[in-house]
Amino acid sequence: KNLKCVQASNDAFNITSVSSQDRPTIPLLNSDVNGDAVVVRNRLLGQELDKEQSTPIKERQKRVEDSQPNTESDNNSVSYAASINDISIILECVKVHPSAKCTERAFQTLFLLSTDPDPVGTFARKEILENEGIEAMVLTIWKHMENGKVILAVLHALWAVSVFDIHDNDNLTMALAKVEQSRALEAVLFSLQTHPVNLRILESGCDLIQRLSPMLPSRQPEVRSAVILFANSARSLDASTKAYHACLGALLSLCQLSDENKHEFANCRDELHNDICQVLISDASDLETKELICELYWCVSSVAGSTLGFIAKKIIDSMKYLPQNKQSSNYFEAACGTLTNLALDPENHMVLVDAGALTQIANAIQSFDFSDAVLSASCTALANLSTSSCIRSAIISHGGVSALVESMKSAPTSAEVQGEASRALLNLCDVSMEVRKVTTDHLFLFFDAHYRHDDIILQEIVSSMLSKLSKDGVCRKEMISTSRTYDVLVRLFKLHPSNKKIQKTSLLTLRNVSTESSITPILLNRGFLPLVVSAMSAFPNDVDIQESSCIVLRNLGSLNSEAAVEICSEEGINFIVKAMQNLSDCTPTQRASCGALWACIHDSDVNCRIAVSLGAIDAVICLVLVHPSDVFILENAIMILESLSSFKEYVKQIVDAGGISLVVETMRSHPSSTKLIRHGSIFIANLTQAYSSLSDEAVRCVTAIIRCIDENPTLVELIVDCSRTLHSLVSHSRKCKDRLLAANGLGVVEKIINQNASIQQVNDCAHLLLDDILQ
Repeated sequence: KNLKCVQASNDAFNITSVSSQDRPTIPLLNSDVNGDAVVVRNRLLGQELDKEQSTPIKERQKRVEDSQPNTESDNNSVSYAASINDISIILECVKVHPSAKCTERAFQTLFLLSTDPDPVGTFARKEILENEGIEAMVLTIWKHMENGKVILAVLHALWAVSVFDIHDNDNLTMALAKVEQSRALEAVLFSLQTHPVNLRILESGCDLIQRLSPMLPSRQPEVRSAVILFANSARSLDASTKAYHACLGALLSLCQLSDENKHEFANCRDELHNDICQVLISDASDLETKELICELYWCVSSVAGSTLGFIAKKIIDSMKYLPQNKQSSNYFEAACGTLTNLALDPENHMVLVDAGALTQIANAIQSFDFSDAVLSASCTALANLSTSSCIRSAIISHGGVSALVESMKSAPTSAEVQGEASRALLNLCDVSMEVRKVTTDHLFLFFDAHYRHDDIILQEIVSSMLSKLSKDGVCRKEMISTSRTYDVLVRLFKLHPSNKKIQKTSLLTLRNVSTESSITPILLNRGFLPLVVSAMSAFPNDVDIQESSCIVLRNLGSLNSEAAVEICSEEGINFIVKAMQNLSDCTPTQRASCGALWACIHDSDVNCRIAVSLGAIDAVICLVLVHPSDVFILENAIMILESLSSFKEYVKQIVDAGGISLVVETMRSHPSSTKLIRHGSIFIANLTQAYSSLSDEAVRCVTAIIRCIDENPTLVELIVDCSRTLHSLVSHSRKCKDRLLAANGLGVVEKIINQNASIQQVNDCAHLLLDDILQ
């Protein structure tokens, strides 16, 4: 069984294609062929073998008494025994006496020798190959094309000789070369077309094709012709016959060879498919035949599901009426597998839902909780259907959520069941809070699957599920209440350091849970900070990873001073600055990186020095230039510059980089941002206190400060900080004083004094500024 998960968009896991397994009706390389040989012998002779024919042929048994055809003998019996040493004589006899009777008896004898128990059978097959037996068989088919008895004998002989020992590479290679060079497949197919109503020939030919097809090149033109031949034969045969069953087996083997063959069959007329699928709801065929039909469509729909949506109704109807027990588990696996592949095409989704697929899939999960194979196919079908948002509510209303949860409980050791059920639940969590709550209540199932299975797709799904649930406040609080959440999250980080998807979704989870201030000590103690830094180091150019990492560092650094110290020790500041430098044009990442850097340095002189040594000043100024309209970035960038400007040794570096003029112009462009104006004012005050000569350069921001105070006369922190800055500017620069007066600064100061008469801090700052103005 070939399971593969095909991911579509975002972090959802969307579609999975399932191809049916090779059906071992007749073994390809079979070391014990005697059971099949007895069956075919009975077909050949039309009666039970007598004692002599059933007994293994001894070395040097009686030679063929007469190579000439015996017209008086029974046409349906073989009365002569032979040994391996007679093979060359028998083949020579076919050349010397090519009559129908002689030829028929000769190949019947070769069949009996080839199917004798090993090692005699093996030696016989080798002797036939070395004496150009396959070439003789193919030539005989063409010479006696109209003689059904001869054709039947040759087909049986070819079938017997096709049993090769996989360990005998030389003989296997030689045999396959002879089959291909002699164009045996073409001869066999022509014989089947010549005798379309001879069911024994059709049955034997199908058995032979089924055995040979996996060993032959799939692109032979005869192979594609065989697909059409058997498809038309299956349509016309009675479903209760062995020939019908053999025909389906051959068709399945051919379709398993290549996608071209699958498409060849899928593109047959709709009437043909309808006739074949009609057998599924008919009482005329047994369970094994219906199972084979479903396996055929399971195989073909893995690449051609978009053209076969119309067969869904019959498959679903058959699931309604068949007994659901151990005997039918293979059928339901194939049926659900077919529905899974039909669901690869979103256009089939409503067709499946309208036909009742959801009810039957849920019933299958309930009835076959003992079968991992049925559960896997069923869960995959629901997962594929859940990729359509319009289908998700229908899945939920048909009991899909509880069915998926029960599947995970029933098959804990199956990675396929755990993965596909999780994938479906991941998609369904987008529908409602109720689904997310049920999923959160059963998080232990996902945790158990994470520990039990190494399957990378399953690990990705578990990581994605945690990130999705952590976005919901209610679910997040339940998640952080159990230590297993942290255990699994740490393990995901550590086990998959190079898996971008797992790192990305794990960081999203950490980003969400880090907003809960109560668990900051837990996150620090569990060692998450070095894991975040490692992810930033491993994926320096991934904007999502850098953004989430910076937000985690911002959340932790702003909530805990110890975290800021640890961020520095783990080279967190280094990677924050690198993110600012490498991804300067990515707005979300820069918002996060500015916030993270400020959270790390605003209360730490040591971290400020580290940031400057890593190039933070130039990186921040570059961001202001690149994002002149993003107020969030500008606010955080100016807050960083404010923190750094409190150190006199960095003021010259800031000024030389054009910091003062840049901040002034930013304040003029965004006078309504109280945070930007306030911290910009503090920045200007720090610079002018270090170098009073810089006051004249700040004259252009005076009007913006006055305007912001005028519009927000009751914001105490804004008024206090801006008043102090204006006091510093006015006391050191006549130009600033004149600009303040021109901007109605006197009236604004009187206004804030009147409106904040009871606030001593505001009055002190405002009166100090008023004295400067009036001097």
